[in-house]
Amino acid sequence: MYTLEPENKSSGCLLKALAAIGALTMGFLVLLVVIGLAGSGSTSSVNATSTLHQVVYKITTDRETGRYPDCFYFGTTYQAPNGAAQKEVAICGGAQSIVVDTFRVEPGDFVYLSVQNSEYSAKISCEILIDNELIYQTFSEGKYVIASCSGLVP
Repeated sequence: MYTLEPENKSSGCLLKALAAIGALTMGFLVLLVVIGLAGSGSTSSVNATSTLHQVVYKITTDRETGRYPDCFYFGTTYQAPNGAAQKEVAICGGAQSIVVDTFRVEPGDFVYLSVQNSEYSAKISCEILIDNELIYQTFSEGKYVIASCSGLVP
């Protein structure tokens, strides 16, 4: 059988003191985070305007004119500034390239493009150009093949 012991009054005061210290500490940490975000936001907006780079996502095929339908369709997936995006694009009239998308990014941002061939066999390539310079490129050949390239903006 258990006997009940009277409540220890000192542990109640200790718990209240620890709770108060914890609340003050959390409030201080939240304040530091808010101040840090406000300070870093103003600095990055100044840097962003001066260090943005133009990224161009481009695909190329060697499809032969006359052997396949006039237009050749590709499924693409790529990293856009607001997250992943998908788009079906068509290259018409023979072997050529097409720009999938273009936008501005900051140094260190992740860039990614994948392109999937359709039912007709052909060589395809994904290309990522940064400030008009080819930085990443990958080739693939066949039906339904995927070429993907990715990296970081220098």
